[in-house]
Amino acid sequence: MLLRYDDTNVFESDPGTLSQTGSKLDIAIRGDGYFVVKGPGAPSLSRRGDLSVTNDGTLVNGAQQQLLGENLQPINVGAYRGIDITDEGVVRVEPLGSEPGTKVEVGKIALTSAALTSSCKKP
Repeated sequence: MLLRYDDTNVFESDPGTLSQTGSKLDIAIRGDGYFVVKGPGAPSLSRRGDLSVTNDGTLVNGAQQQLLGENLQPINVGAYRGIDITDEGVVRVEPLGSEPGTKVEVGKIALTSAALTSSCKKP
């Protein structure tokens, strides 16, 4: 479904095509649901799963929207030498300066309730 609410903004609710990218930070929601991102003034919804980490350690999508954790705060991963996101949306890092293999949970990606049953999957 495509909804146009002004001349420059469009909301597309149909799921896109999933494809393997090889990036540990590319994720997708299979089925209904949305990632919760920081919007202008209030949390917003997005299906973009092309994630990256900013210079200050914040997890963002390809539109540079900050992904929010279940506490509705931006997820900050800090300095790390390794990162992964579980199928449940848990973000874990291997912090710089830690023993090799040390995994620290830094947040869980907030999803709409419809997505909680679908879970967060890597394409």
